[in-house]
Amino acid sequence: MQLGTPAGIRFKATPLGWTNATVWELRADITRQTDGLCKPRSLVQTNKHININTTSAPIMLSRILMIESQHPKPPPFIFADTLWLGAPHDGYDLVPLQDYRALRLQSCTRQNSSPQSRAAMLQALLTFGLLEAVTETKVAECTLLHPLPSKENLEPRMVITSANIPRLLANWRSRIRSLASEAPDQATRWSCRVQTALKQALALLEAEVLRPGFSVFRAAGLDERDHAQILIQIGSLAEMVVSSSYVFPVNSPRQGFSWSFLLATTPVVKDEMVASGWCPFTIEVLSETVKMLAYARVCPPMVRESGSSTSTAHMHRQCSKKACVANNIPDSGAYEPRHVVSPCACRKLEAGKDVVDLLLDGRVPVIKTKPAMQDTHEPALCAADAASTTYIAISHVWADGLGSTAEAGIPSCQITRLSAMVQKIAPNSFTFWLDSLCVPARKDMRKKAIGLMAQTYRNASAVLVLDSTLQSTPLSAPRELKLLRVISSPWMQRLWTLQEAILSKEVIFAFADNQLAPLAELIPSGEDLLANAVAADLASEIFRLQKYKERILTLSDISSALRWRTSSKPADETLAIAGLFDTNDKVNAFTLAGLPAEKRMASFLLSLRHLPYNIIFLSGRKLTEPAFRWAPTTFMRAVESTLSFGLGHVTCTPSGLLAEYPVIYFPSTVMDNQSRWFIRDVARNRVYKAVDLYLGDEAEAIGAPVRYSCNIVLLMQVPRSYQMTYGVVAWGGTEPSVDVEGDEEQPRIVCEFRKRVLFQHVMESEMVGENAGPLVVQGKAGRMRVKVV
Repeated sequence: MQLGTPAGIRFKATPLGWTNATVWELRADITRQTDGLCKPRSLVQTNKHININTTSAPIMLSRILMIESQHPKPPPFIFADTLWLGAPHDGYDLVPLQDYRALRLQSCTRQNSSPQSRAAMLQALLTFGLLEAVTETKVAECTLLHPLPSKENLEPRMVITSANIPRLLANWRSRIRSLASEAPDQATRWSCRVQTALKQALALLEAEVLRPGFSVFRAAGLDERDHAQILIQIGSLAEMVVSSSYVFPVNSPRQGFSWSFLLATTPVVKDEMVASGWCPFTIEVLSETVKMLAYARVCPPMVRESGSSTSTAHMHRQCSKKACVANNIPDSGAYEPRHVVSPCACRKLEAGKDVVDLLLDGRVPVIKTKPAMQDTHEPALCAADAASTTYIAISHVWADGLGSTAEAGIPSCQITRLSAMVQKIAPNSFTFWLDSLCVPARKDMRKKAIGLMAQTYRNASAVLVLDSTLQSTPLSAPRELKLLRVISSPWMQRLWTLQEAILSKEVIFAFADNQLAPLAELIPSGEDLLANAVAADLASEIFRLQKYKERILTLSDISSALRWRTSSKPADETLAIAGLFDTNDKVNAFTLAGLPAEKRMASFLLSLRHLPYNIIFLSGRKLTEPAFRWAPTTFMRAVESTLSFGLGHVTCTPSGLLAEYPVIYFPSTVMDNQSRWFIRDVARNRVYKAVDLYLGDEAEAIGAPVRYSCNIVLLMQVPRSYQMTYGVVAWGGTEPSVDVEGDEEQPRIVCEFRKRVLFQHVMESEMVGENAGPLVVQGKAGRMRVKVV
């Protein structure tokens, strides 16, 4: 990653012999030679058929791939129709990706070179060139290109469409499977060639995006929307290719690819989505892959059927990339549960006293109902012990109007509706749990109910999810649309619903007209995972929630699941996740609920004891409690950094975090609004640059200091040349202390946490090139046993 590039983008090493110079040479050649492309030489090879077992040579296929009836019906969408810039493709031999451009330049003149023709060549290279390189099959222009009728008798506009790509890729997957069964060694070699093409395409795209001053597409003066859509089209196609490549044998070379960096340079797309009513926070959730955002872009935003007069466009005007606040309920006391239809004069029903009695006895209360009486026309209800009956737990979002407390109750019309839905899941059952009827407002009783929450969901026969945005979506909608609505629903983004999804035996969603569907049935499987890669992406988080049911969870799992969740009561975070851990009752939600809100996170981390190695390098606000100034205040962070036990673990004790990190230490130095500074490792003759991520308003927002003393940087790893990593600036005590709370009584340097920085190994010339005389300190690198406080 280079400084000055968009946030979250890393510039990776160029793969497989393609040095950075090679990438720039290719791009320079495009710049010099691609305009004035003449008609190609007659290089079309017809009636050339090669046995599929000899894939060392390319395979020539006709449009037969368009009539494969044995494959599942392809998804209707990969990317929206995209402007085709006009580079000729047909009439050339099938060649590897790196030869695609050179072959076409052989038959071209160098006259009238233009930025537009260079951009056209790059688009062709990264679409037709990539597809042909990986499938080793000729792809005719008419397979992907389609003229759009124009107004006022103008020349039709040519666009690239994704309509035939699913069948093309399905044919490719079929050929891979055939070859893998007949000649696995050849399949492995084919996989290597695919990996080579993908890495080369990635290198070209990184060069295009991360060096805006050299961007071929920008130089062509494209309309901003067209420029953004071309990048989305290329990224979506590349993601589809990667998805289909997973059918190669598991022992084949395989590398993880991420193309979402392309979205960082297309703000016009997100701006238009916000203007149309999409929440900025939801847009960030969907930006984890290119094709997820591309699909959402052509779908209308969710509409809550809540009776609110607020328009969709204004519902999220207070939201940000970090949080959706449209679903928060203010503590104003004005909240009232809604009726099923309005107007309605039915009264509220509750069983508050019985609920409290059960909680006092340590039991989980549930609600039993009876059908409406003829004289009152309203159902009867009472509280019962959950251990004595089967029941359905009902999950909802308060913003939809079903919120209340055990003492206040909810309208009888809502109880009638809920009873009917419960009976669709469990015929002849009239028993359910709903927080609005089973959690009292009384603080001591609320704490007891929260302490029993994990048990409540774990013992329920199923969890029924009521979310107004899902209930406006028909069950007959395409799988990818239903998944889009689920992943972007308030239910999926709220804190408390996480344990419902993980602990329950089954999660059932209510769609339009009260049609029900189990969560598991929404997840694609088998060939659908490859054929409908948009649905597979949208289902990935739901799939992880399902997999969490099958094993003991770690803090890494939970931090990942919390990343895109929010709460109007942040202090509830540890209460909502405590029941998900196997902590041998050292801590539970009831214990945490009895602590002051500011003490809960430290107590929670102490109960886990062994934490991921990189926990001190997380972004965001830190605790202010002594010995815990390294600890995050929340794991609901909506950022890219995640926790991982793969790097090892550290030990949390009441006096600090015991760990061993790579370090660079130096004489005591005072930093005062220093945006970047340098450390020269005199022993190894290396220069490192530290970049302060939080100054001014950003520092104030997370409570980070702008003026502080330090003498050590703790590192996640020692960076290689131009590699960037995270570091923690600290003040290390000159005398080591002996920690008697760790596993071993060994000396450790006590390090007072200051702030998080970006750390990069750079060349001496970069330090010299800094303006206004950069701050440079002399230091030494090593590895230390530390106690971070």
